[in-house]
Amino acid sequence: GDNANAEDALEDVNIKKITFGLSMENDYYATNMQRHGVTQSYDLMYQGEFLTKINLSVPGIHNVYNSLAAITVADYLGVPIKDIAENIAKFTGVHRRFELLGKPNGITVVDDFAHHPTEIRVTIESARQKYPNKEIVAVFLPNTYSRTKALMSDFISALKTADKAYVMDIHCDRERKEDYPGVSSDEIIKN
Repeated sequence: GDNANAEDALEDVNIKKITFGLSMENDYYATNMQRHGVTQSYDLMYQGEFLTKINLSVPGIHNVYNSLAAITVADYLGVPIKDIAENIAKFTGVHRRFELLGKPNGITVVDDFAHHPTEIRVTIESARQKYPNKEIVAVFLPNTYSRTKALMSDFISALKTADKAYVMDIHCDRERKEDYPGVSSDEIIKN
């Protein structure tokens, strides 16, 4: 419900629409959001009525939205709210999405398959939330020439949200470098 593009896409579709988001205009929405170190919580509301407290073990506003999407579908399908809340609290993330790899020499290393500028920005924001007093260093491996070319300025903008960013050479096994003259990681690095 908070996404104008989603609303526009469904404007002329004649189906029952159930919305979720942060705005009170949504059917399901989060309010009273709080951060608790590496976890977060919010009050789950349905059409202005408090349903339950939701506790998340994963950081980032995108995970609040993800949880609201899952809750909306589960409740629509008849899963009891108590069961939904208990299982959401157990969710610790998925492989290659803000996955803690270790702490060599005291440096926390997190892996995320963020291959789009929005995902990079959200990952960096999540790192800032989870590690508020740490320097955030991004290492980015572009994986297609076409995406790098099409989203160059967005990649640059997203990577600038880190304290430091290192950009590796483009690694692509489905596109040929010679088909994209002038497209390289150097273009991101220079800017």
